[in-house]
Parts: sequence; C-alpha cells; structure tokens
Amino acid sequence: MRPAAKAVTLVLLLSAGLAVAALLAASGVTLVEGDSYHTEFAEPSLVAAGFLLAVPVGWVAARHPRAAFAVFLAALIPQTVLAFATMQRAVDAGWADGMTGFALLMPILMIPLFGFVAVIAAVFPRATKPVVPPR
Repeated sequence: MRPAAKAVTLVLLLSAGLAVAALLAASGVTLVEGDSYHTEFAEPSLVAAGFLLAVPVGWVAARHPRAAFAVFLAALIPQTVLAFATMQRAVDAGWADGMTGFALLMPILMIPLFGFVAVIAAVFPRATKPVVPPR
C-alpha cells in the first residue's frame, strides 16, 4: 500500500471511530422528571470534535497533494453517515420533528472547512512545514 493510501485510510478510520464513539456514548431518551425527557442520539461533544479532523486532513494533503480530495472525502463521509444515523435514531425513537434535519448542519459546515484546509495544504505544502534556519 502506498504511503498516501495509508494516510487516507488512517484519516478514514479516525473519522469513522469518532462517529462510532459519538453514537455509542449517546444517552438516548432519558426521563428527567415528571413528563420531561432528555434526548441525545449522538454525543454532542464528540460530534463537534469532528471539526478537529481538519488537522489530519491538512497534514495528509500537505504531504500527499494528489490525495487531497481523497482525504477530504475520508474525513467527511463518516461524519455525514453519523448525521444520518442520528436522524434515523430520532425517527426510530419517535422523537423526530422538523428539527431533526439540523443534524446535517455539522457535516455541511465541515465541507468548506475540510475543503479549504485540503486545498491550501495541497497548493502551499511548504508553508505547512517547519522553517529551519540555514547553517
């Protein structure tokens, strides 16, 4: 396996692992008191942590510019699947309403972030490497 493919696979596994962790850590529907419920179908902090995937996206795109689009997709697709899984969990639990579609907001916001980071890192890879003073 080529180094670029290994790096893209690593980002895919990282993104998928984060998505699975967000689903597993969710509390679901819990009774708070009386007739009040708390609903959580994906752990919000782990869903938001998906934005941190911009770091490995930039790192891989800087070292393997031809793999920039592949790493963009590798980071984004599991996060999009997470959003759809969250919406499906809400529907299955009977708690779906018009607000359920806002689960897609996170991956929609990740598109320009990951895209910008991948393009900048691929086009200007030397700017992402540390500057070593000449001897």
